[in-house]
Amino acid sequence: MSWLYRAEFLDPANGRVLQTTQFRWSSVPDASEEALLHFPAGKIPASGRLSVRVSPMTVNAPVNAATISFDLRYSELAVSFSGAVTTITWPAVAGPLGYDLWVNDETRGISQYIRRSSLASNSFSFNFPEGIYRIWVRSKDVVPWLWSQSEVISVGTVPKLLAPSGTISTAEGWGSFRWPRLQGAASVELWVNRVGGPARVIHETGLAGDSTEFTPRTPLPYGRYQAWIRSQGVGAGHGLWSAPVSFTVLPPVVQPVVTTSPFDRTPTITWTAPFAGVNYELWIGRLDGVEVFRKKGISGTSLTLPVELANGSYRVSLRGQTADGTLLPWSPPENAPLTIGFTGTVQGTLVGHRTLFWGALPGATHYDVWLNLVSGEQSPQSQIYRNPAVTDTSLLLPAILPAGGYRLWIRAVRAVEGETFLTEWTPNGTNVSLS
Repeated sequence: MSWLYRAEFLDPANGRVLQTTQFRWSSVPDASEEALLHFPAGKIPASGRLSVRVSPMTVNAPVNAATISFDLRYSELAVSFSGAVTTITWPAVAGPLGYDLWVNDETRGISQYIRRSSLASNSFSFNFPEGIYRIWVRSKDVVPWLWSQSEVISVGTVPKLLAPSGTISTAEGWGSFRWPRLQGAASVELWVNRVGGPARVIHETGLAGDSTEFTPRTPLPYGRYQAWIRSQGVGAGHGLWSAPVSFTVLPPVVQPVVTTSPFDRTPTITWTAPFAGVNYELWIGRLDGVEVFRKKGISGTSLTLPVELANGSYRVSLRGQTADGTLLPWSPPENAPLTIGFTGTVQGTLVGHRTLFWGALPGATHYDVWLNLVSGEQSPQSQIYRNPAVTDTSLLLPAILPAGGYRLWIRAVRAVEGETFLTEWTPNGTNVSLS
């Protein structure tokens, strides 16, 4: 027995499907079988990353959906230093037409400082002058491979931190401090200070000499920081400290969520506290930005509005304030829509043998039907028929209505506990012909 599966090739950066194909799998459960799938090289994303999502198309197929991700760039480079000579090596490929090496001089801003597009072997040695260099390589075939991940090296110069820098959101999980491979380093020392707080928050003194990154065991809290690195040579003293790199870890955005029905005029907004000791400010505005509600100093993580909102569409934004007065950023208003009343109009109107049919609208208790006579033997008449209390999604029109052309409008109504909500009338109306 065999089962049919779908394979979707996706760009993992945005989830876009690049190609879809199907294949059959006939192994018994818990056995293995290979399926050969073809994907054109020209469709590979510029990032060099690709995901394949496989899902069953046959009922009761023995394997569930799964996604596999690939990094299609050439293998990482290896760098070694011997005196003044730097040697770059990479995995050999069987039967290539050669290798293509690209080196940028980042100290002096020179692109393709070295370019060797027809290297026969999988290594390259060079006596680099002092500076920082970024290196890529790829195998040359009938169609060249993707470029490798870059390798950054620092030769005979003051080291440099490559990351982090600028502003980093705590939600991004920025992760690591990164620096170039340091020539002649037996170990690397990393120092991080928090500006305006406890002076030293990270001090690592024994990082491997060939290391190029360090990930803190716990994420840094929000605040401003400065970081430095330096090398320790074999049997020698420390190298010079790098220039300080300044960066800011942004405080978290607190996202509000509307948890009540659109037919509740005093909705409840909830959120999750990022940490203890925070109070909040809640803002609600119309789509044009006009404020309709604001409250400061909320100590909990939810608020039921003390005032009623009129029918319409709104946006909600929230920000926190810490005990020391630091304001957290406002949440994006577009991420928390709030609607009071219906969110649409009646759709799908059909006519058959003097019976009207339309689609149900969630939340409606009944419907309001309006007909204008627009043509026929009888003179046109506005609202020749009106029924504001139709409890079904169909209506048999009375036989007394004359033959002719009509214009029809329907709107949904919700009437509960003294509250009445109305949709807009169906846009433009619907042409109806009765014979």
